[in-house]
Amino acid sequence: MASEDYSADSIVVLSGLECVRKRPGMYVGDVNSSLGVHHLVYQALSDIIEHARTGWCTWVSVEIRRDGSCVIEHDGRPVGDVADPTKALEDQSSVLVTDGLFAALPVVRALCTEFVLTAWDRGDRHERRYADSEPAGDWVTRRDDHWPGLRVQFRPDPALLGDFELEFTRLRNRLRTSTSMLAGFRSSIADRRTGEGAEFCFPNGLADRIVETVRGRSLASPKPLHITAEQGDWRVEAAVLWCVDDDFGAQLATGRQVVSWVNTVQTRNDGTHVDGFLRAVAVAEKGLDLRRPHSPLVMLSLFMPWPRYSAPVKDRLESEEATDFVYEHVLGPLREQWAEGSELVAALRRV
Repeated sequence: MASEDYSADSIVVLSGLECVRKRPGMYVGDVNSSLGVHHLVYQALSDIIEHARTGWCTWVSVEIRRDGSCVIEHDGRPVGDVADPTKALEDQSSVLVTDGLFAALPVVRALCTEFVLTAWDRGDRHERRYADSEPAGDWVTRRDDHWPGLRVQFRPDPALLGDFELEFTRLRNRLRTSTSMLAGFRSSIADRRTGEGAEFCFPNGLADRIVETVRGRSLASPKPLHITAEQGDWRVEAAVLWCVDDDFGAQLATGRQVVSWVNTVQTRNDGTHVDGFLRAVAVAEKGLDLRRPHSPLVMLSLFMPWPRYSAPVKDRLESEEATDFVYEHVLGPLREQWAEGSELVAALRRV
């Protein structure tokens, strides 16, 4: 378009969820691969884990149905003490926010041909159906003594996300990891197409998860260093193992040594929280004469309010305050493990 032809009339203002449907890749990543359809489930799970962290939720179930749709249900209270629960539920599924307990619902609704939101609250069951992001009927409310909870049923739109099927193995792995970020939280997944299923619970959080990852490998310490710290709305958890197995050490040296998440979303390109952790590792190890090569494997989870990312797909954290928070809360435990005379230091000095 020539510059002289550009005017206010050339600007198109998208309302409601149109912006998500117009540019789905900004919200779920690559829509030319199966990443997009799986990211819908990932986002919904992230919302639920955040809900559980506040103490309102103890379990989640995921079901892949024969028709390719997905059902996610949890036992968290869907709305607070509000005069009109259906209005609150409608806002949760229609108002785009950058972060929060219900950030994912509008995106899921926008990118699905079918979307059904069902909530049980204070003896009532509220349900509404949507088609292509628009309401397909009014809210239906009736008495139901079902436990408090929320259920979302949706079918991804192939016209927006490609004709890709949900993969059981991929969702199972994601659910396992998400569950490990909350000690004692329970989850399950079932695939009605194949009969496959799995259940997860990690009593010790990431410490249990990291042991699964390195099972059968040679370790410099018999159990992981497990760090947890909270301050206000912030919470950091880290599980660390130092591996001395040659093959595994080489793998870590050329691959990823830190796997990190922010509010349960994996930050594949690290970010400021990882910077804080690695800075603490460098300070804790400084001055030690270690003869044996070692490779740390780190799982790092951070919960924080209103994180800032480098892109809408949330693959890298940019919040500068995360660096200092993580550094200050992990440095002490790291120094204790690297202290002179510790079992770890002794193991890494053996030839």
